Amino acid sequence: EKVNTNELQKTEVGHVFLSGSQMSLTDIAIFPFVRQFAAVDRTRFDSLALPKLVYWLDCFLTSPLFAAVMEKYPVWNSANSEPMIFAEQATPGRQR
Repeated sequence: EKVNTNELQKTEVGHVFLSGSQMSLTDIAIFPFVRQFAAVDRTRFDSLALPKLVYWLDCFLTSPLFAAVMEKYPVWNSANSEPMIFAEQATPGRQR
């Protein structure tokens, strides 16, 4: 199904998110797809007649939460003998 970009531009004045003034599951669910679309050609994405969508994406990309979960790690290679641990190790008897 084709996305109706006109609907994305109809958010009320002062509302950053798709469903109103607070982030919703709709925003969270569609964010990765919009992010990937914009990443292919950011100049073209920014030039689209969708200023609210561009602003919405930038709000996510510049958020402290996004920065925290998208921490960059060095690329592993076989010459590197140090293991890379990405999350705390599970404590015995504790379910994750």
